[in-house]
Amino acid sequence: MIYFDNAAGSYPKPSQVRQAVMAAFEQYGANPGRGAYALSRATSRHLSQARLELADFMGCPVTERLVFTSGATESLNMAIKGFLRPGDHVVYSGMEHNAVRRPLAQLESQGIITTTKVVSDTGGIVFAEDFEAAINPYTRLFICMHASNVNGVVMPIEKIAEIARRYHIAFLVDAAQSAGFIPIDVAKMGIDLLCLAGHKALYGPAGIGALYVGESIELEPMIVGGTGSNAAEPLVPAFYPDHMESGTPNMPGISGLLGAVRFVRERGVDFFYKQSKTLYDRFVDGAGNIKGVRLFLPPPAADKLAVVSLQIEGGNVAEAAYILDNDFQIAVRAGLHCSPLAHQALGTIKEGTLRFSFSCFNTKEEIDKALFALNYIAKRWHKRVL
Repeated sequence: MIYFDNAAGSYPKPSQVRQAVMAAFEQYGANPGRGAYALSRATSRHLSQARLELADFMGCPVTERLVFTSGATESLNMAIKGFLRPGDHVVYSGMEHNAVRRPLAQLESQGIITTTKVVSDTGGIVFAEDFEAAINPYTRLFICMHASNVNGVVMPIEKIAEIARRYHIAFLVDAAQSAGFIPIDVAKMGIDLLCLAGHKALYGPAGIGALYVGESIELEPMIVGGTGSNAAEPLVPAFYPDHMESGTPNMPGISGLLGAVRFVRERGVDFFYKQSKTLYDRFVDGAGNIKGVRLFLPPPAADKLAVVSLQIEGGNVAEAAYILDNDFQIAVRAGLHCSPLAHQALGTIKEGTLRFSFSCFNTKEEIDKALFALNYIAKRWHKRVL
């Protein structure tokens, strides 16, 4: 199988990650922070080491304020619902994933908040000045993804952050797609809330992610319960990470994420970006020369990840994905990719797109096989429109 659905979840996983997950079962199988015996202490140290290395990798200035979650969706819900209060106004980009759109829509439908969507251009880029223009006296939060899961466009995060700081507005960044492909430094980039997924460009296992909460931000926890600290008190501890981490942590996931961070750091983020960009360029150049294939790309000068959306004249994207899988053993994603806002911006909301997304485990030979398959489908479908 040729796997081109890495924007949904990277596959295969590095051997370091698989070994780290197994180590959690073999060496760190106790509940951290709950026991004074040796195995629990060892598990607690491993958990702390994972938090330390991930926080350092992302430039988070206070390690304890990086909390582990089940993934970017939980992180975004924790940040949005934990921060916003009745009467707050939110400005968000018109390219956001449903993990942002739906929590906002839920709160707005309940009359708790109001929102303004910043419309992107036809290539998916949003402009910082449009965030500024949308500010009103009740604006308390900006939200913008770092990079799109539909067409890979990278957003002007630092420019938006500068405006947020000037107006004393908190800034939430969804780095589900970018973490591992683009260097992130929370402190330098002016990010107040950073949401991460472990299973995409970080090459970690599914079901693990993180949320960084800046020192100026206080969140109400979504879940409360046992933390291993202040057990006699009725309220969850106010200090981090315990404030946001009730219950037993996912040690196999956390251990696997630690292995993934070490894998990425060993080679360097630039290595993964350049390698994926080489594959991206080869694919875009080839697909752009296939009659009947329409690419939905960011502007040429825009920064972008190795994510390509396209349609083929004469048929729908679901049928194309089936043919690629059934006839060529090529795995891709078809549809809206849980990002209808992005498809509204790109003009593809009716049926979505066929999405190809590449990782360090893909090769030029696989790209060429995909181009051959696309050419085959396009020629076959061309007869339908004659």
